[in-house]
Amino acid sequence: TFLKNAATAFTFSPTLVRRTVPLTAFKYHHRATTTTTTVTKSSRSRTITHQYMSSSSSSSSSSYYDKTTFILSFDGTVSNTARSNARLAIDVALQTWPFLSLDLSFVCSYSEEDESLDFTWLINKMEALAHVTTEGIDKDYKNTLGLTVDDVLLARLLIEEQILDGGRSTGSGKYGSKYHPSSDSAAAEEEGSRGRKRRNNGSRPLTVGEISANWVDGGCLRDTARVKYNVDGKDPFPVIQEYLLQVQSSQPIPKIRPSIVDALTTSISRRQDQRQKQLQEEEEPQMDPIAYILVNHESQKSIVYKSLSKALPYDTRIYIANEVNEEEEEENNDNEGDDDDYDDDYSSYDVIITSPNNNKEQTSSKTTWNVIQNIVQNELKSQSTVYVVHSSIHTLRQSKHLFGDDSPRFQNRVGKSVFGNNIQLSLLLPTWADNVVHSQQISATMDPWIYTCSEEELCELITATIVNS
Repeated sequence: TFLKNAATAFTFSPTLVRRTVPLTAFKYHHRATTTTTTVTKSSRSRTITHQYMSSSSSSSSSSYYDKTTFILSFDGTVSNTARSNARLAIDVALQTWPFLSLDLSFVCSYSEEDESLDFTWLINKMEALAHVTTEGIDKDYKNTLGLTVDDVLLARLLIEEQILDGGRSTGSGKYGSKYHPSSDSAAAEEEGSRGRKRRNNGSRPLTVGEISANWVDGGCLRDTARVKYNVDGKDPFPVIQEYLLQVQSSQPIPKIRPSIVDALTTSISRRQDQRQKQLQEEEEPQMDPIAYILVNHESQKSIVYKSLSKALPYDTRIYIANEVNEEEEEENNDNEGDDDDYDDDYSSYDVIITSPNNNKEQTSSKTTWNVIQNIVQNELKSQSTVYVVHSSIHTLRQSKHLFGDDSPRFQNRVGKSVFGNNIQLSLLLPTWADNVVHSQQISATMDPWIYTCSEEELCELITATIVNS
């Protein structure tokens, strides 16, 4: 009986073994997965790129197929423009409200080296608030048309507050030395040149934090300034826009960030070599442009074109999309040359500069994110991977609709878009941009659809975009 029971128990033992095998196998499989996905910070981006490039290239019939494209905002991502935008805004503010010039000597010191007034404190303060004015422009795109109108309103506000302060808030201490004029240039006298008396009621200029919290929301400083600083009783926006279009063409050309230049140069060189090899093998080139550079207004495209042409190799194929005037069209013709290998197909170009069509009647849909949608939906080849790197978190939030109503399954920060032909998409906030602050980085980190990206990671992604299948 004992032996019979033992035999019966042994008969059921394989069932027990079969139940334990999957659990054991899962444990070992989980360990292996953890090992393969644990990478160092410096190699994370390159590992991500190779994984996606391998999967995309396997389905292509072409021997060489660049299927990764970057949509980059010029402001912040490609170039540090906060200080140049501040200088432009100050010039426009002085033209819009000429009487401000009468009191500038009381809030700005005279630079003997440049033989002009020193606006360092004002530029510093406006640079610290660049993220705020960017948000105002994006949320009210219909009225601002993508121009730095908010920067001009902010410049007017800061200058007037400092004049009314009468020299009490001087450039001393850690905060004051950066965001207030020096004591020798402040209005220490009882009255300014226009007879304005200094305030003795304990008021002071608003701090960077106070303006940041109340510019668009809270105290609605933006809307208040728009009404208060009217021009002859009318909305100041049209006048500001007109002056901006006149003045910005005379401003210095913005410089491209050196690391971005190096990354694009490397990728462009390899792309051109592969294109030539494809042509020699009589294959149809199957490439998307390496980068789309987004600007907020059409008038800025020629300026960005000059910046890129100066920084990138002379043989870089740069195209200005949606040309609206003869000057831009002439620049495109000069850029195309006599090479018959290039045509109107965007795949012929390495870098494309684009913007919303601001010259037409604006609606809420004709904004930057609408341009991004058009690129993803209509201009990219199938099975491409698109990295949208934009310094405006408002634009990135609007672009989340490209993933559809439901949150996609992200792998290595990339998910499938419902627009285009099997397009993989990633929305990234650049942490190095001069118009991005820490609170926005936290918001991006907490958002399931948006990720943060360092400059090193982006450069590694750009330089690793071309592989052989």
